[in-house]
Order: sequence, then C-alpha cells, then structure tokens
Amino acid sequence: MIQKRHSQKRRVSPFPGIRRGTEKSAERTLIREKDESEETISPAMSPDPIGDLGDCNEQESEKMGFMGWERDRISRETDSQQKNIPKRVVSNVPTVPEPGRVVWEEHKKKEVAESPEERKEVIRKIPPSEPYTPPPLHREEKKGRGIGKLCVGILTATLLLASLTLFVSVLASRASEGEWQGEGTAKDEVPADVPVNDSPDKIIFVKQYDDQSGILTTAELYARCADSVVSILAQGEKNSGVGSGFFITSDGYIATANHVVEGMESLTVVEADGSRHRATLVAGNALTDLALLKIEKEGCSEVDFASSADLLVGEKVVAIGTPAALDYAGSVCTGELSFVGRSVKIYGDDGQIQKKMTLLQTDAPLNPGNSGCPLFNEYGQVVGIVTMKLGSSYVGMGFAIPSSGAMKILSAMMRGEVLTEELLSEVSTVAPSLGILGEAQTEEGVCGVRVLDFSSATAPVSYILKKGDLIVQIDGTPVANRSDVTSVIQQKTPGDMVAVTVLRGGQWLTFRLALMSSATELT
Repeated sequence: MIQKRHSQKRRVSPFPGIRRGTEKSAERTLIREKDESEETISPAMSPDPIGDLGDCNEQESEKMGFMGWERDRISRETDSQQKNIPKRVVSNVPTVPEPGRVVWEEHKKKEVAESPEERKEVIRKIPPSEPYTPPPLHREEKKGRGIGKLCVGILTATLLLASLTLFVSVLASRASEGEWQGEGTAKDEVPADVPVNDSPDKIIFVKQYDDQSGILTTAELYARCADSVVSILAQGEKNSGVGSGFFITSDGYIATANHVVEGMESLTVVEADGSRHRATLVAGNALTDLALLKIEKEGCSEVDFASSADLLVGEKVVAIGTPAALDYAGSVCTGELSFVGRSVKIYGDDGQIQKKMTLLQTDAPLNPGNSGCPLFNEYGQVVGIVTMKLGSSYVGMGFAIPSSGAMKILSAMMRGEVLTEELLSEVSTVAPSLGILGEAQTEEGVCGVRVLDFSSATAPVSYILKKGDLIVQIDGTPVANRSDVTSVIQQKTPGDMVAVTVLRGGQWLTFRLALMSSATELT
C-alpha cells in the first residue's frame, strides 16, 4: 500500500469517541437551529469540546496530552452519553410541536422573506406567555419625563399655597367683622377710628348701542323732529334779527333764548312748513337767558325732553335751527358733547362778572340765529337749549342750557309763578356787583378806577359815590384797574358791606357800601 502524505490525505482520528462526538455535534447543531427558542439546552445537545479535535493526527493528540488510558475513558464516556441522548429524527416528516409555538417558529423561518407589515401581524399572534419588554429609554426621554414631573410638582404646590392664602384671608376678614359685631358693640355701630363714606361712589355705565335701543341716525332724527322746530323773526325800533325755538306743548307754547326776543316789539313764528303766526312773549329771564312764547294753535308737534344729568362727555348731539337768516331755516348740525356742567362767566360792560352759568359745551358748529334752537340727543330728545358761542374767533365752542334746569324754569313761567333765586341757581347764579362803570386812570401819581357812570340810577352806590371819583382801595386792597375790582368783589356775596376808598378833589375818603346783585339788572 502506497502511503500518502499527510497533506494529501486526511487522516482519520484514532479516537472513535471524538469522531462520534463530531458527528453528534453536527446533528445537534441542526437541531439547535430549530429549537432556538428554548431557554436551556440539555448537556447531550451542547457542543462537544472534544469533537473539535477530530481533525488532529495521532502525534498531535499525544502532544496535547491524550494518552492511551485517556482514550478508553473518553470512549466510554462518549458511549454512555450517546445512550442517554433521546433519539430525534431530523427529516421532512412533520412533527407535532408544542402548543403556542407554531406561530413563533414559522415567523422565524419567514423572517427574511416577510414584509414589515406581515411581521407585525405575526407578532400580534405571539402567545401571552412571552411578555413584551420595552426598549430602554434614551437619555433625552428620561430628562423630559423628569422635567414634566418637576413642573407638575411645582403647579400642585402653587395651587395648594393659593388655596391656603385664600382660606387665611377669609378667616381674617370674618375675624375683623366679628370684632365690630362682637360683645358690647351694636351691629350698626362703627368704631370712631374707622372712616365712613356716606356718599357711595358714582358708577358710570357706558351706553350699549343696538337695534332695540331706539338710537336714531341723523336722517331719522331730522325726519322725526324737524316739524317741532320754528324760526323766530324779531322786530324792534332800532334793530331786528332772527332766532330759533321749538314747541314744548301741543297748544302752542314755544321755548327760546331770552336775548332773541328781549326788547323786541314784534315777534313772528315761522313753522317748518312755512306757515306764520303772531307770537306773544309770556315771560323772559335775562339771568338764565330763557324765554317763553305763545301762539294760537292746537295740535303742534311738541318735543320730548330727556334729563341732562345722565349725559356723558362724547355723546352725539344734533342741533336744528335757523342760522344767519330765514333762508337757512331747518339747518341741521351735528357734534359731540365736549363737556357737561361747564361754568361760564358772563361779563358786563363795566368789566365785572354779572353771572356764572352752568352749561353744556359742544363742538357742533353753531352760528348766530341758532340761539334758542333745541339740542337733541341720539334718541331725538331735547337735552339743551342753545344760548351762545364763545366769540367769533373760536371754532367748536358752543354752549347750551341744560334741559333739567331749563324745564323747571319754563314750567314755572307757564304757570305764572315768581322765579326764585333757588330755582334760577340750577342754571345761573348772580354775581355781586359794585354798580359802577369805570376805567383805569392816574391822578397825582396814584393809579385807580375812575367812576364814569352807574349801572343803574337806583343802585345804592349812586347815592354815595360821585362821577369822577377815583377808587384806589376796596377793603384795604389797592385796585389799579377793573380786573382788580372784579377779583376783590367776586370773593363777596350780594349784600355784603365793603369799604371803598376814593380820591376826590385831592382828598382821601372812605365809604361803606353794600354790594348789589346782578339780578337787579337781569330780571
């Protein structure tokens, strides 16, 4: 027999146990691929560490320490192991698998071929005996959950603290009330050191505009109220003019401004449709600038009044009147209330304040001829009677008499009652007056006010002072012009006694005079 070289022929290991172990190892490897899901593998099916030596030759085995006596021991151990291994046939014959493992094994076989959707469907069929273990959280997820827990904790603590604070405040308030209403103190009594506000605070509610409120557009207001407004033609001996007015009753009573009809001999009322009527002056009052006329007609279109006390600055107002001339009768102008309850000072020819009027201020463009016309609110109700404007060089500075005070005075005129100072004071108050007409002059180096004339022939001062006297002091206060006299007089009231020092013919004389009321001239 020809011996082949070791490199040409694989030598068979003389250790049958080792060779058998190699074959069994290969068989166990195939079986392990099918039973991979088991948690433990029996020792008979575990890889044989000795089987790896099957390719070694005899000399190499002896070098590694395998002696003859060890061969027999290994062979016997291997035979005994083979006898204990249960026989398992690896073939194509189907076997009955354990319950609940079919789906998982089939899934492992088809893992590569199946799509991700099919894998999900198979995973859903995994029996509950194999619990799902969630993947570990990332570092960012752990950090986010920690922050969330911290926020929830802070919010909870804040709510608890707020509830505790509210509870303590309630207890404190009840305790304070108990001290006031406790023993020895009546329920309606308040300690002397506690301030009491008898007048409640005024609460203003801004008006809400809607379709049901009755607010009118300017066109709607004009169509409803234009027939109530009239033009007044006034004719005197030396002058004539035009003004406005409006019906306050259906039987022909008309309200207007007193300066429109004062001193006039003939009064004619022209209605919106052009019809004319002869008018009679029922009463007039210069202090409040109100007058009452009467025409003989029934069924007049009277106006509705509203309280001027409820007005708010910025409300829309509409004036209908006859500016300039009769050709412009029925002119409408709109604006807003610039101020409610404006105090306006009226000066006389002598430079002294005659009266102070409480009026409504508006920026509606009023002109001469609008005096006496009604000032409507957005509901078509009269809230004022136009009386004047502030000079010819100012724009948007018109004034109207408030309806609340005006209606009381007009009603008293209609009944023929005497107008008391208390009744007139709602619209205008009289100012104290010295009763002289003068100008600033100088005599012997002394400045004062020269008496040129008296405001009335019956004024008390006319019986004491003389024309040409130079007034230099009033109650010890030097006066150099009319403004100085006015500033001193306005601090007094009508009827007060004042000491007036004058320079007459080089002599200094002092007289005690009683201040007169401007109402003497204005009523």
